[in-house]
Amino acid sequence: MDVTPIAHLENKDIRRMKRLNKEAFPTKERIAFTKLLALSRSLTFDFLAVKEGETFIGFYLIAKNPGSAYIFFFAVTEKQSSKGYGRQLLNAIKDYYPHQQIVLDLEEMAQTDPLEAHREKKKEFYEENGFHETGYDLAYGGKKYELLCSKNAFDKESFKTLLTDIKPIINRIKPERFEPDIIAKTAE
Repeated sequence: MDVTPIAHLENKDIRRMKRLNKEAFPTKERIAFTKLLALSRSLTFDFLAVKEGETFIGFYLIAKNPGSAYIFFFAVTEKQSSKGYGRQLLNAIKDYYPHQQIVLDLEEMAQTDPLEAHREKKKEFYEENGFHETGYDLAYGGKKYELLCSKNAFDKESFKTLLTDIKPIINRIKPERFEPDIIAKTAE
């Protein structure tokens, strides 16, 4: 499994990433591909394609600093989903960022939400692949997200610094304000 920055890809793979961006994210959550490319030109973001040989699997948009790598967007092609690539993809990202904690978020849902069972399966998958509850949620855009981390000890300050660094970058490209807040699940 190869993880390749977009700057080193052939045009056909860039077209695949563009198509996947449209297919994988609802219009309300999607960031235009041109804006994703602009983010990838910043030193804070990596826009990475994942391939196995010539087979395009998906992509990641990751915000990073020396201590944290935050999976901001992640998509797998429909053709390649449910083929067991999930574990390999997470391991490839851990290998690509060996010195950073990898952080991802899961949208919190009410127990009455029909998608709650799907969310719980996703959380179990991440936990089976070395991610841990951090004890924190991330709130932005009127929603709350549970934070999971690849390291046993979550470095809140490193992640908080990363959010502070990316906030002005994100706010230049998205119409709705990105004002993230890290909230402890229990008293610190």
